[in-house]
Amino acid sequence: MAHDWSTSHRTVGKIQRNGVRVRRLTIHERLVRDPRSTDELFTIALDERREGYGRGSAHEALITLHARATPDVLERAISLCRSTEAAQRILGARVLGELGNPPRAFPETSGAELLRLVADDPDIDVVVAAIYALGHLGHTSAEDPLIIALHDHQDERVRRGVAFTLCGRTSTESVQALLNLMRDPEPEVRDWATTGIGGTIAIDGPEIREALLLRATDEDKITRAEALHGLARRHDERVVPYLLEELEAPQELSYLFENVAKCHLGLPEDKMFDGDFLRVALRYQGSPYENPLWRHQMATFSESGTLTKEIEEFFRDFNRGCRNVRGSARIQSLDRAQTEAAIRVMRAIATIDRIFASRQISDTVEYCDHCTNAEYVAYLRSTPRDKLSEDEVFSLVADLTNTFGCEIECTWLAPRLLRDGLGVPSYDVELAMSRLRRARSIWSGEEIKAVNFFLSAQWLFVLQTMPLPNGNSLSYTSTLLNASAQLGFLESALDLFRHRNDRTSDARLLELLDDPDSFDSYGTIQPDDYRTLQAWLRSPQIANRTSSLIAQVAIHDEHRAKSLKTGLATLQGG
Repeated sequence: MAHDWSTSHRTVGKIQRNGVRVRRLTIHERLVRDPRSTDELFTIALDERREGYGRGSAHEALITLHARATPDVLERAISLCRSTEAAQRILGARVLGELGNPPRAFPETSGAELLRLVADDPDIDVVVAAIYALGHLGHTSAEDPLIIALHDHQDERVRRGVAFTLCGRTSTESVQALLNLMRDPEPEVRDWATTGIGGTIAIDGPEIREALLLRATDEDKITRAEALHGLARRHDERVVPYLLEELEAPQELSYLFENVAKCHLGLPEDKMFDGDFLRVALRYQGSPYENPLWRHQMATFSESGTLTKEIEEFFRDFNRGCRNVRGSARIQSLDRAQTEAAIRVMRAIATIDRIFASRQISDTVEYCDHCTNAEYVAYLRSTPRDKLSEDEVFSLVADLTNTFGCEIECTWLAPRLLRDGLGVPSYDVELAMSRLRRARSIWSGEEIKAVNFFLSAQWLFVLQTMPLPNGNSLSYTSTLLNASAQLGFLESALDLFRHRNDRTSDARLLELLDDPDSFDSYGTIQPDDYRTLQAWLRSPQIANRTSSLIAQVAIHDEHRAKSLKTGLATLQGG
């Protein structure tokens, strides 16, 4: 099926009143407006056969009741809490715990009923459900002495529920209970207790830090991560050796420790940094291009012209981790200018992340109900763009402005597409950049300036660094030229070429002629940009330069020289 659908098609799922489009309801608004009766929703929520999370499931009925949060829902939930059937009492507790989206509705009444269940109910499953519900309720009843007293209960589920419910609580009794639970024999109990202590920085002192340090060697990796995160939040330098050990050990949940490293280094935790990059940065105890020790070593390198082992590793890891310069050779012998160009790329990446940080998916996102669903939109809303996998970004690029979203969604994804899109082979770069071209019309002057700085930094690095031999550069020059054309930077990029006349820029120019089709594989380049490129290639300075370069190639490789001539003719338009 063709994906270039009209605007009217992309409004499928929007509210229509008298033929006029109005804004799309938020998920919460749609739940509140659910036409089903409260009795019907409770009946569905009690049906254990209705598994899953979609329309008509027990879970969907439950969250609809949470959103409705009316007195009749409260009354029915309390009635269920007093039922003779345990399953009904559990549902009643689950409803009361998250009634209201937030702030919670009827917290006093709900808290009192939940405490009654904890105190009097004979079924341990009901007691556990009520304890967790108190944690979700977020009311002072969570710190009731009755709850705290259960921290040493014989049932692990109860202790885990207490640890969850006391998260964020700061009373002396609650803190002491959590400290005791951090030594629990069950890993999930220790995890929640460590999360409660580690995540609440208002709780601090020698006893707190020693308890966190003890859990830094816990046998459970999630507990270790929470403990280290707690120390990092408190700027405790003792976190570094433990963190380096975790980052150097391959593991499935490495992102947990990467988040800890970002916290300790003062880097945005919602931004993606390569694990190797973080290890190097930790060795210097700060952000690499701001730390005085790092600047001192860079100055030493600039004077001596030799790389220390650490700096060599840093730039190698930067190349592998950020993947914005995949057309360059392995960065193992950078001169001073190349070093400065690489640092400029890093700063450009940080600038784009900062400038676009406030961009989000719109509240009235458009999507085609035939191809995309509300769960997909909810997932994207709740997932930081840097946590999306490469496959997810690839699929999302294909959906943007076709079956999902508009310029606002393209702009939301812009930092990821710019930072990674030019360096990840699985991305469809030209398609991604064409999406950003559509979004450029809504960018602020500051955002356009940041993108121009990014592209300028990319070009300066590319023109400082030789392409890889044997065609392994993957036509990076063509790819970057395409991005520059899509994003209104083509003339500036060509000027950078024009003002450089050295071996490296010559190699990049030949790379462009080697694979001219990569410049516009899908025909997304605008005619004016094509004419700009053609005029540049036909200008006396560039025409003479390309002719000379092709003649030099012909001395050793007539076949390639012929191919270069064909490439030049293709790009010149004839």
